[in-house]
Amino acid sequence: MAYAQYIIIVLHNVGNTPMKVKNVSLSWGKFHADGNKDKEIGKDQIEGKVIGPDEKFQINSCGRSDASSGTEGSFDLVDVNDGDKTIRHFYWDCPWGSKVNTWNVNGSNSKWMVEHQGANLYGGGIGTVTVEALKKGNWYAALLRRGYSLIIYCTERRSDSLVYHLSNMIESICTCSNRVTLSNAASATISEDVVIQKCCGFTKSPRSTSLTSATG
Repeated sequence: MAYAQYIIIVLHNVGNTPMKVKNVSLSWGKFHADGNKDKEIGKDQIEGKVIGPDEKFQINSCGRSDASSGTEGSFDLVDVNDGDKTIRHFYWDCPWGSKVNTWNVNGSNSKWMVEHQGANLYGGGIGTVTVEALKKGNWYAALLRRGYSLIIYCTERRSDSLVYHLSNMIESICTCSNRVTLSNAASATISEDVVIQKCCGFTKSPRSTSLTSATG
């Protein structure tokens, strides 16, 4: 039974900029409703779906019942506010009769950060894959809105001006400035959830989200 070949993709927009599902393609298998592989849905229920700030959207696909085929498909995430420019291209292949699965994420839109996890690439279904996307330049507002606290610190000579700039930038777009702590100490005590060194990208660590500079 090809229902064992399946994939669930949870798309989570963790930023402030809307994104959209586009160019949906399915070569094998079917799309189905959340939690119900027997309820097939059309591609039109996925194509063009706009995912707003802090919203999630789920794409489900599996092989057909009693058919010797799995599921294979692809789609793009695009930036609604940038002329539908592609953020990333996603492709999966979960074949029947093979233990090797494929999950690929391609593209290099440097304006967006995209993380994905959960894909099973050997044996059975691919399973549930979580994709988190965030547009750079507004991550500070998104994190504050999600309940994080921020410590802003800098060890450069011009730390005072940088701290002042970041403080004004955050306070101008957020109503959460009470959770922003400013420090220009060379070795600040890190007790909050997020540390900002410079206004440039972020990487995740096991215990927190650390925002770091790509330029040193």
